[in-house]
Amino acid sequence: MQKNNIIKHAQSGLSLIEVMIALALGLLLIIGAGQIYLGSKMSYRVNEGLAHIQEAGRFASETLARNIRMAGFQGCMGLDRLKPNILATGISAAAAFHNDGIVTGVNNVASGTKAGSIAVRPGTDMLTVRYASPVAAKLSSDLVSADAALVLTANPAEIKVDDAVFITDCVNADLFRVTGDASGATNPLILRHDDSGNTSSSLSKAYRRDALVMPLESKTYFIGATGDTNQQGQPIYGLYERSLKAGVEMSEQLLEGVENMQIQFGRDQNGDGEVDDYVTAAALSSSNFDRIIAVRVALLLSSVEAVLDHADTATYTLLDETIDPADTRQLRRSVTFTTSIRNRELRSASFGS
Repeated sequence: MQKNNIIKHAQSGLSLIEVMIALALGLLLIIGAGQIYLGSKMSYRVNEGLAHIQEAGRFASETLARNIRMAGFQGCMGLDRLKPNILATGISAAAAFHNDGIVTGVNNVASGTKAGSIAVRPGTDMLTVRYASPVAAKLSSDLVSADAALVLTANPAEIKVDDAVFITDCVNADLFRVTGDASGATNPLILRHDDSGNTSSSLSKAYRRDALVMPLESKTYFIGATGDTNQQGQPIYGLYERSLKAGVEMSEQLLEGVENMQIQFGRDQNGDGEVDDYVTAAALSSSNFDRIIAVRVALLLSSVEAVLDHADTATYTLLDETIDPADTRQLRRSVTFTTSIRNRELRSASFGS
C-alpha cells in the first residue's frame, strides 16, 4: 500500500493586511485591559475615600456625642441641685462652670479667629462642653480639717499640679486648683489646695473618705487648618479638640478631612424637659445657655485626596446653612446627629426640684 506524501510548506511571512489586523486586535486588547485597570483603580480610590469618610463620621459623632451628654456632670448631682463652691483662680474653665457655661458655642466664626496657634476656619461653628471627669479617685482617709491636703488611694485620672479638681460627697462640692504635689510623684497622691491658686485654702468642709475626687474636663471643638495640603495642593482641614491640661488649654487634631461644622442648640423654653426649638449660638445670649438640653451637630466630611473623575460642584445643607465647597474632585458626605445633655434631660417639674 502506497503512503500519501505529505508536503510541508514553510511559513514565508505575513501580508500587510494580516499585520494590520493583528495590530488592531492587540491594540483593542490593550485598551480593554487598560480600561479595566483604570476602572478598578478609580473604584478602589472611591471606596477608600468613602471608607475614610465613614470612619471619620463614626469617630466624630461618637466622640462629640459622648462629651455633650456629660456636660454639667459633677458626680451624683446636677447643677440644678448642687452648685459647687468654686475656689480655683486663674482657670477660666473653672470660673465658667455654671448653668450658663457648661455648654456654649460660637456661630459662624469670624476670619482671623485662632484657638491657640490653630487658625479656625471662618464660617464654621465652635462648641464647648465642661464636666467633671467620670474617672474618679478616692481619699485614703477622712480629712482632719477643711484646709488639709487630699491624700488619694490612687490617681487613675492622672491629676497634675495646676489642674482644676472637684471634690464632692453629693451634699457639698468644691472646685479647687491643685497648687502642689506633696508626694513628689508623677501622678501625685497628695493634692494641696493652698490659697496661692485658690480664693481660699479651705474647702466647704472636711470631707470624709467616701468623697469623689475628679479633674475638670473642658473641651472645645472646632474646624481648623492643619497646615498640610493634599496631592493636588489643596489645603486640608480637620476637627480639633481644645482641652484643659494642667490649667492650660491645648489644641489637638482629632481628624483630617472635616471641612465644616454647624451647631444648633435645643432650647427648653418652659422647663418641661422637652426641646421647643433649635437655634444657633447667635440667637442665644450668654445668660440663657442654661435652657439648652440638647445639641445638634452637622459635619461636612471629605476624602482629603481627589478620588472622583469629575469636580464636585454640589452644595450641601448643614442644618440652617448652605455650604458651597470648592469645586474639587474630593468625595464629600454630610453627617448630622442630635445628642441630649444627660444632666439636664430630667429637668421637668414632674421630677421635683
